Amino acid sequence: SQPNVAPTSPGRLRREWAFIELEMPKKEVYVGEMLPVRIKFYVKQEARASYYSPLVPSQAFVINKLADKPVERSEYVGGEVYRVMTWDTGLTAVKEGKYTVDASIETELAVPVAASPRDPYAGFGRRFFNRVRRFEKTLNSVPVEVDIKPLPTDGRPATFDGAVGEFDLLATAKPDSVDLGEPITLITEVTGQGNLDRVNTPSLVDETGWRVYPATSDVMLSDTSGVRGTKRFEQAIVPKEPGITGIPEIEFSFFNPSTGKYATKQINGPEVRIMGSPQGTPSRQPTVAAGDEPATPVVSEEDSLLVPIKTQLQGFTTNFSRVALQPWFLAVNGVPILALLVGFAVVSRKRRLENDPVFARTVRLSGELTAEQGKMNTAVSANDSAAFFPAARAAVQTRLALLTEIEPVDVTAETVAEYAPEAASAVTEIFTQADAMTYGGGASSRPLGEWKELVDATLVELEKAQQPKTEVTS
Repeated sequence: SQPNVAPTSPGRLRREWAFIELEMPKKEVYVGEMLPVRIKFYVKQEARASYYSPLVPSQAFVINKLADKPVERSEYVGGEVYRVMTWDTGLTAVKEGKYTVDASIETELAVPVAASPRDPYAGFGRRFFNRVRRFEKTLNSVPVEVDIKPLPTDGRPATFDGAVGEFDLLATAKPDSVDLGEPITLITEVTGQGNLDRVNTPSLVDETGWRVYPATSDVMLSDTSGVRGTKRFEQAIVPKEPGITGIPEIEFSFFNPSTGKYATKQINGPEVRIMGSPQGTPSRQPTVAAGDEPATPVVSEEDSLLVPIKTQLQGFTTNFSRVALQPWFLAVNGVPILALLVGFAVVSRKRRLENDPVFARTVRLSGELTAEQGKMNTAVSANDSAAFFPAARAAVQTRLALLTEIEPVDVTAETVAEYAPEAASAVTEIFTQADAMTYGGGASSRPLGEWKELVDATLVELEKAQQPKTEVTS
């Protein structure tokens, strides 16, 4: 196809085998603003070039990552056909002041050299037998003067945290119906043109009555320069107080370089139906009031397994040999019988306990506690926070479940505060970090070994709470 005609910069003569240009849309920018720029590397059609990726060496700008392969096409420049390699990228201003900026590229060129007139082959396709000259060269574009201005302080919103560009805000949530205390996944999307790396999580206008966890994010670019796109956030939020009827308004603040002013986008929270209230905490087992005598358990005849051993033999006739009356004879024959009776009692008691739901629950929960502690040890050895904190929370819940009639899954920090107030502070800290790992992926700066020591000490404290207290009176 016929190559396009492109304007040539002043001083670019057709005798140049290669040159580079930097195209910038504006010469006045703000700190934090990202500019879409274009770098073009021209090589004459009859020359060959190998090259490294171009650079924009500047202390005032940071360049986005360039594409591995540029877009290649042909253009006319000054009547000559050039092959043009083009990179579209973005430059972010990071330092205020007036600066010059240019692009550079290192290349190795192979250019044809005209044959000598005395060449015997000159009349037989001279151009075909041209020699090639190779040389390395660093090419620089014509410098561009840029004025980088600081962001204004007047009118800066309290929620502004560095985003510069032009953006829109959208929010959704799932599920659309939850009970009070259940997590909601809030999804917010910031779309537009600017430095998306500086875009942080939009915030709830009023977080009262909500527990808000750290968000995870990903960026989806819509152009090759990295200037336009969408940043998507997902975070868990939990309604924790009665009376909450929906998600509050959501806001996001940024500086718009086109207007030179700050802007705040505020939208209604997604519609979510919030029902009920947290499940009530089961009460403790009834205790005996002061001054009341505990009821004496009634033991049925069939529950009495051991028959009292008679101390004297009765009903013997005078026909018995006297040896049967000797103590050693009674001992030799009585011990096996006594052992048989004790064994029968132990087996019977074990069978009764196995059929006892309280005993069966205790055995089950004890096994679960041991398993969770094993998971914690394995996670600490592997330095695996994602595995440690769920196991730590489950261990604490199981330990308290052994103290009460509550199942482990229903144990909360509030439950601990009721049954074991001495351990409430540590349990709240453990549960909060476990929630952060579950809902937001938030890692802790504290080593896992220290967390393990805290969890072990908390389990001991809960075990003490399970033991009856003894009052000493004078």
